[in-house]
Amino acid sequence: MNSQANSVDARQAVPDSRSWWLEILGLISILGFFIGIGWAMYTQFNGTVSQSKFEAVQIGQTLAQVEDIMGNPGIKADQPNAKVDGDLYTWENSTDSMVTVVFVNGKVVSMSAKNLP
Repeated sequence: MNSQANSVDARQAVPDSRSWWLEILGLISILGFFIGIGWAMYTQFNGTVSQSKFEAVQIGQTLAQVEDIMGNPGIKADQPNAKVDGDLYTWENSTDSMVTVVFVNGKVVSMSAKNLP
């Protein structure tokens, strides 16, 4: 009778390997969820484009100056049928906010914005 009690205790002491992996997977999922929420909040409130950054961009500035204002490099648009003789760059937020800047000979010639916070 004493040996049966010891065998039951031994089985309870060894965790099921599947449940251990499920616990780890659950913790990783929860961590990923909170990282995703944090990143979404960061990009929404500290996003690339804003009204104040757009207003700081001036005609005649260089791409490097605009990138300093925006905080990161813009995305150069591919323009196979361009009506503008220049380079078009965009900066976007995850909230559908966008700034578009056209450079001719390396200088800002026009800019536009959409849905800026």
